[in-house]
Amino acid sequence: MITESPSRVMPGEPITITIDGLSNSSSFSLLIEATLQVTPGQDYLFETTNFVMPISLSNGQISATTTGTKKATYSAKKGTTEVSVSRAADADGVFSFSQAQSVPAGTFDFIRLQGTPLPRTATIVSSIQLRGDKTGPDTSRISFAVNGIDNGRVRLIVYIDGSQALYQTVTIGNGIIPVPTTTVPLATTGTPYSGGGTVTTSPPSPDSSSKTFFSADRNVSLTVTGVEYAGLVPVTAPGVPPAWIMVSNAYAIAPDTLSFSPAATIAFFLPAGSGEGITYFIGEYVNGRWTMVPGTAQNATTAAATIDTAGTFAFMAYRTAGTVTATPSATLPPLQPAVSASSQAPGGTPAFTPETSPSAATTKKTPLGSVGLFGALAVGAGIALRKK
Repeated sequence: MITESPSRVMPGEPITITIDGLSNSSSFSLLIEATLQVTPGQDYLFETTNFVMPISLSNGQISATTTGTKKATYSAKKGTTEVSVSRAADADGVFSFSQAQSVPAGTFDFIRLQGTPLPRTATIVSSIQLRGDKTGPDTSRISFAVNGIDNGRVRLIVYIDGSQALYQTVTIGNGIIPVPTTTVPLATTGTPYSGGGTVTTSPPSPDSSSKTFFSADRNVSLTVTGVEYAGLVPVTAPGVPPAWIMVSNAYAIAPDTLSFSPAATIAFFLPAGSGEGITYFIGEYVNGRWTMVPGTAQNATTAAATIDTAGTFAFMAYRTAGTVTATPSATLPPLQPAVSASSQAPGGTPAFTPETSPSAATTKKTPLGSVGLFGALAVGAGIALRKK
């Protein structure tokens, strides 16, 4: 059972997700995606503060993405430990970070994305995603406050054992006020614009209602027509046939009620180091088993197929085709007292140094610079969530 929150909230209350009847070892995915309006030339901030995580997520992943930015910083603080990574965005204006790690239970002081928007950018999309196998009380409450949004919205998506348990949009302030849009060109390398936002290609597509959405880790995209929003959430889907290799995570399209007419295109990026002779294809998890999506096409960078409804999909290869190398990603250490952030390594790669002492580490803060807050608000909604 899920109790919907108000469509518009007042500041000062935390967002609370109440979980009831969630057994241990259940696969749990939480996506928090904020769309905030920014003032050109001023830095932006999206953060969740006093983030109470009563359950832990093992074998998990943390991902964070911001679109429409020149540079950005991801940072998180839990107790005496603070970690962060800062770098310039890619050619498409996207900052993205993804790390495979367990998520410990407890209270995070903050999980934050901040940066400098591209010139003439009026809207920033920032997302934070946590997933893993749940351990902890069967009934609990995840709660957090949102800062840095004056006018905008927050989407909350939860998947449990591969099934959608929550899809909720909370309007902040006056919501998204329509402004003239700016076309963002694709990178000259041919890599699609990515990171959870939308893009208009250059030259523009004849169908102006076509949009492309991306997963927070930027490994999969969905191009649709006539759809306002589609989320791509990594989930657990077991039972891969013995002759198949799951190259990517499995991703569910949210909301799960979406249908596409004309058909949508789902595309996965080929892994780094992939070679000739490897046959890739896209699989769909339906009614407890994997089936091949017909018509998977492959080029130098992606494999894609058309679909007409939401579902759960993954990038696959035949086991007999050869060795598949996964795409490397940026790494950060788990947020545990035995790790603290060190200085930036040469070349823009974050460097982190484990503490040698077993005692709690002192908090080591990364300079964050001047950040323009567009009204520091704590927004509130109560959501009851029960496993289906």
